[in-house]
Amino acid sequence: MSLKIPINKKLNIHLVGAGGTGGYALACLARLLAGGDHTIHVYDGDLVETKNLKRQNFLVEDLDLNKADVLCKRLSKGIFGCPKLIPHSEYLTGKEDFLAEILTSLEPGESLVILLAVDNIATRRMVNEMAMNDLLSMGIPALLLDSGNDNQGGQILLYANAPLVYKEPLEKTGKQGMLPTMLQYFPELDKIKDDNPGLVMNCADNAESEPQAMMANVRNGELLALITNRMLETGSAPGNLWRSDILTGNTRCMFTGFYKSEEKEEDTNG
Repeated sequence: MSLKIPINKKLNIHLVGAGGTGGYALACLARLLAGGDHTIHVYDGDLVETKNLKRQNFLVEDLDLNKADVLCKRLSKGIFGCPKLIPHSEYLTGKEDFLAEILTSLEPGESLVILLAVDNIATRRMVNEMAMNDLLSMGIPALLLDSGNDNQGGQILLYANAPLVYKEPLEKTGKQGMLPTMLQYFPELDKIKDDNPGLVMNCADNAESEPQAMMANVRNGELLALITNRMLETGSAPGNLWRSDILTGNTRCMFTGFYKSEEKEEDTNG
């Protein structure tokens, strides 16, 4: 079983969040994509604090510096053939600014990939509205990976602003439809009211009392990078939802079904 992923060999990636999950995702992405002609934009307005040094990908000498700046500079210097890393040391508080960054950076022949490594719902809503409405109305396809975790594990959800095709192993034809966003698949999250970039809970403090949460961040960061690289190499994905259990070390991938299905089926053999 697999999802057919329309993706070019040159990626324009926008990683939102460079903290617990995003910091590890960026380090893995930079290594996996080294040697390729890719660009990774990193957005985070946070400064490195003492409480970040245990659970996030930072060093003592990074204290009081911007997270996106620190990671981009360190990885660019330390990885041979590192993709172009562009830090944005400000919070994304509105879709207009984010949309402008995407439009000015996206070049012909590049595939747009948006990675969400955030800890608030307001940012998810903003990115979803921008991708599913604004980019779609402009005819710009986007692939999105949204991550979330707790002290027991986490999940990654893949979706796009255009229909994708899913095919079971023995089927001759594949079904086509729209994949659910994180807020559509987990509607209880959409009931949370927070501010952008406000926090529903303090994830750093939570990780101090629940060390598993730190490892959930690491695993989710690895998965964001691995899934992105898998889509690039194969043009497919085994499903659209990855769930990790930190206590057992297991990660399972499944197909959730389409949030909105197309009536017709598409032949994937042609």
